[in-house]
Amino acid sequence: MVLEESFNKLILESSNATQEEDSEIKDEEIGEKKFLTFITSDGEIMKVEEEFMLQSELIKFKLEDVCDNVTPLPNVTANIFTMVIDYCKHHVGDKEAEELNKWDDEFIDVDQKIVFDIIMAANYLFIKGLLDLACAKAAKIISGKPVPVIRELLRMESGFTEEEEEENRKMNPWAYED
Repeated sequence: MVLEESFNKLILESSNATQEEDSEIKDEEIGEKKFLTFITSDGEIMKVEEEFMLQSELIKFKLEDVCDNVTPLPNVTANIFTMVIDYCKHHVGDKEAEELNKWDDEFIDVDQKIVFDIIMAANYLFIKGLLDLACAKAAKIISGKPVPVIRELLRMESGFTEEEEEENRKMNPWAYED
């Protein structure tokens, strides 16, 4: 709750900052390159070249809206956002499919918690290629696992009562085998 309040305060401050030119946190142009400003859920302020973030439909929409202040990332930590940036940097421009596939395989070969965090980030930013890659990895992670393990991996609670759960176990025993 404290983190959420701090995050909301930072968002409010960044909105108010647009009225104060001297203390403004905003996107900026440095030389020929335009940089976008993001604030992660853990309070990190990160500047990223606009070119790299154009894979994000959220950012494209923001740019069309001519909004030039900080973009909050409420469910994305700095570590995960750094990975998102790496993905976007690598996928900018023309590259051979074979080279990209090899890089993607190495990129997504991470701990399952990180995979699920990448899914959350890619979904929020709406970066289709990254979302597809992370979801494919998540599918491999949960493939063949019993229902209770999948629920735990996906951080889901059962929507069934104990009686319904028992009935499901009887009707679909294969889904509950270890």
